[in-house]
Amino acid sequence: MSAEDTLKDTMGESVPFADTSAMVITIRKWGLEGEADGYRAGITAILLENQSKVFQRLEDDGLIPDDIEAKFGADWREAFYSGMKRAWRAHPLPNLCSIQPMTAPRGGLAHYKPHDPDAKKAETWAGLTDKEKEESASAPEVRIDIAITEVRAESRKSRIQFSPSTVLDRIIDGVDNRATLLDMAFEEMLTEVGREILGALYHGVLDAHTYCEATADDLLTQVHVGSQAIFEASHRAPANNLVGNDEMLRALGIETGLSNGQIQKVGMLSGRWNVYLDPLFPKKELLLWYQGQSFLDAAVIYAPYHTEFSKVSGVEGYASRNRHKILLVQPELSYVIKLKDADLPTS
Repeated sequence: MSAEDTLKDTMGESVPFADTSAMVITIRKWGLEGEADGYRAGITAILLENQSKVFQRLEDDGLIPDDIEAKFGADWREAFYSGMKRAWRAHPLPNLCSIQPMTAPRGGLAHYKPHDPDAKKAETWAGLTDKEKEESASAPEVRIDIAITEVRAESRKSRIQFSPSTVLDRIIDGVDNRATLLDMAFEEMLTEVGREILGALYHGVLDAHTYCEATADDLLTQVHVGSQAIFEASHRAPANNLVGNDEMLRALGIETGLSNGQIQKVGMLSGRWNVYLDPLFPKKELLLWYQGQSFLDAAVIYAPYHTEFSKVSGVEGYASRNRHKILLVQPELSYVIKLKDADLPTS
């Protein structure tokens, strides 16, 4: 199998790339053909393409900071691109939601649009024998359409500011400070986006009142209940992901290890749920949600466009802004469990 065929194979049908051959060309342009995951490689290639156009526009308009080469080196763009590649290669963000990169400020996001079936008819149908089903004149319809929602990328101020003062001596004790600084900045930016995505899922649940209360003793039982509730509300599948802070995950018997302060996958629960740790997730609460194999089959869509940097007035540093859109399309695919107990067991 050729390298191009391998890339196409890893993209499969789970990625929003209309022309995989053209996508492979873009992936090669950015040196990502060796990546094992065609989904991540494609996303990263589109974002690198977008970012290069932003830098070119800023340069044409004379808006590139005068001191950036002195602070970051003449190859600062290449360093920036390398930081983006490293961040997207490792971050769990593509596992949390559907990612559909934008190539212009406006675009359309695609997703499944299920239609509610007749619950009573579906229950009756489930109780029929195979022969009775064959002889039945009607069956409950489960219609699934593909909807396109038009969106516009929004400019969102990021909390991330970084100073290049530590980059002046590029190599100290064998450590490339520029690469380390950029890695930390990108990791923080993607984690900030991840928390915005989890927040969209969480608030969608609260708005729809699809949550329950549990005690520490029946927490795992309520995870099963909530997972089944997602299936019954969506007629897609039960939940396959959950997130909480250290305290809640330990109550489920999940060893989280030493937290790095970021959103990270820490294991599986009962072989059914991918478990994510977010140290800043609301206390005594768990969020469950379903994420399908196709980019169309998701509760929430993240549509990144590009990142902008500007000098911070009065200090030696740079601030970032992200242009993207986060769209909650199927709130019925998520569920929240709130703990009633005042205290959780410590072991």
